[in-house]
Formats: sequence, C-alpha cells, structure tokens
Amino acid sequence: AFERWTFRSLLTMLGKFKFRCGEDDDGYPLKVKFKYFLHYLLSNTDDAPLYMFDGSFHNRGKEEVPSDERHRRGGCSLLHDYSIPKYFAADLLKHSGARNRPPYRWFVLGPARSGTNMHQDPLGTAAWNALVRGHKRWVLFPPETPKELIKPKFPGG
Repeated sequence: AFERWTFRSLLTMLGKFKFRCGEDDDGYPLKVKFKYFLHYLLSNTDDAPLYMFDGSFHNRGKEEVPSDERHRRGGCSLLHDYSIPKYFAADLLKHSGARNRPPYRWFVLGPARSGTNMHQDPLGTAAWNALVRGHKRWVLFPPETPKELIKPKFPGG
C-alpha cells in the first residue's frame, strides 16, 4: 500500500466511485465521488476539514475488473495491497457470519487538520491502523477514566 497508494493511482482506480465523507444535518451519509474529494483534499483550508471514512471500499469496481486482474488494478485490489499484521490475525467477528457481521475494515483519507471526535470503536472492539502518508495523533485514556472528562456536556449544547 505504501508504494501503490499514491493520489494518482487512487484517482485512476477509484475516481468515479462515491465514498462517504460525513453526514448532513439530518444524519444522512454525505457521499462524494473520489475525484472530487481528492480535489477538495488538496486545496482546502478548512479549520476542521471533511475526511473520507468508508466501510465498503472493497466493493468499489469489483464488477468492472475481471477476477484474474483484481490483484493488479481497480476496486477490490486495495484489499490485496496490504496484509493484516500477525498480531491482529485473530478475527472473532468472523464467527458472526457474513450476514450479521458489522463493517470491520475502513478506508480513511483526510487532509491536514482532519480527524474524529472522541469515541470508542463500535461494539467495544479495537482496530489496527496503517498510516500510509502523513501523521496521526492519538489521545488514549485509561479504561477507568470518567466519561464526564472524556465527553463533557456543555451548558446549552
């Protein structure tokens, strides 16, 4: 992934596909074509910019790329560009079955200053991340930290 996931190659593979990059005021997913998001990513000056956070990236382009070529280009080839580190090979969610399994792999892409709010991963799970470009800052709290310190409630908000 480090060598293959350049803006140019991602644009070629994913440019016409829509990805989730936020929610509207009513909580509905905001989706935008990758080519437009990439333009935004490279030119924005927002204080808190949008970032792409998509749990179905592996389905993009599957139908258009013959199965014998998927490892080389297009759509689900992103899955073939990395391997799961041995320390994280245990996958307990696979026992829930394909129909009941929640999303468990994500493609996240964002410009400088983008990021998430304080959160706990869905279902109390833990994720591994591979950073291909840039840097990411983490804030970790011990499990016994009171919720009021992590997610304070502000008057009137």
